[in-house]
Amino acid sequence: MARTLEAYRHQHDLVRVRERPAKAQFAMEALDRHPRNVVVMLDPGCQVHAPLHGLRRVTGDVALYVQHKRHASGRIRFAPRSSTVVLRPTRRTRRFLALWDQLTKAPSRSLAQSPLAVALAQAEDLTVEQLHPSYCVIPADQIAFAHIMHTGPLHRIRPATWWRRALHRLIHL
Repeated sequence: MARTLEAYRHQHDLVRVRERPAKAQFAMEALDRHPRNVVVMLDPGCQVHAPLHGLRRVTGDVALYVQHKRHASGRIRFAPRSSTVVLRPTRRTRRFLALWDQLTKAPSRSLAQSPLAVALAQAEDLTVEQLHPSYCVIPADQIAFAHIMHTGPLHRIRPATWWRRALHRLIHL
């Protein structure tokens, strides 16, 4: 990833970690290291295929791609992706990251949505900007052009068979 970022002349601060910290905690540390700069967090398994200059135009405190999934029941699920997150160095961003970190440490059964989705919904005065999908593409999206392609182990999704879908429906009635 460093070579592609350098090829597009993007400044970067790649950090090798032994233990995988919570993303919110890692983001706060990145903002501490670069207090006056916009921080773009990328998952380690991503590939940059085009310049990322469009991320400079982000005006919100936080920018990320949010997918809205409509279930067969008509319910809509709010599904933010944390693979590419743009963070402006503001107090609101830091409060949001602290809330996200706190929710990440909460028992998983206590949340109906992901900790990131709940933090986005509960953060006060936070301006959130929707990233273009090309900055956060996973193979399941089947998008032809991607600025950033996330292909790590979490994104290798096997197609659901009919019996897996049926079992999922039974469990989540």
